Amino acid sequence: MQSSDFIQSMNEKEHPVILVEGIRALPEVDRPVVIACGVWLARTFPHAIFRTGNADGTDTAFAKGIGQVDSTRLQYVLPYTGHKKKNIAPGASFCAMTEMSESVEEQAVQAAVSASPGCASLMNNRMRIPSLAAKARYLMRDTVKVIGSLDHGLAPADAGLFFVNSVDPMKGGTGHTMRVCGLFGVTVVTQDQWRQWLE
Repeated sequence: MQSSDFIQSMNEKEHPVILVEGIRALPEVDRPVVIACGVWLARTFPHAIFRTGNADGTDTAFAKGIGQVDSTRLQYVLPYTGHKKKNIAPGASFCAMTEMSESVEEQAVQAAVSASPGCASLMNNRMRIPSLAAKARYLMRDTVKVIGSLDHGLAPADAGLFFVNSVDPMKGGTGHTMRVCGLFGVTVVTQDQWRQWLE
């Protein structure tokens, strides 16, 4: 996708919601370009909301760049209240899966299983086995980032910019989030494309 196409599609929306996230093991050499992309996004889309899961690595690098322009447009969806609280930018909004209603949780579970059928057992047993509940909350968090929750003022996402594992891009939580995006028709852009936008 060309930057001009992406800019046009986001500018057609009053307040586009753009996911900014990726792998936790972000190579240190790539951190500056992720921060620079966050700055570029915040400047290019002054009316956008930027949503992240507050994981270490890519999520915090994107948020740092956006925060250098306007941290009040950052929106964090957390697996539980207080998750990595020190990373949350001043003025940003946040909500946690532990605060979500049963209906939102159920929507998240259904969407998660549709996108990643391999997590069905985890989701189905999360109420019975406490150790699974925590893992399930992370996947539900990744799902709600995409589908939103109108009860909590979270509009569905319009696009997602990701820094992925180049060997296995669909791995882990990042891969799951991208599969949910695909399921709901949300534009996905990885670093192979968005790096060129900064040149």
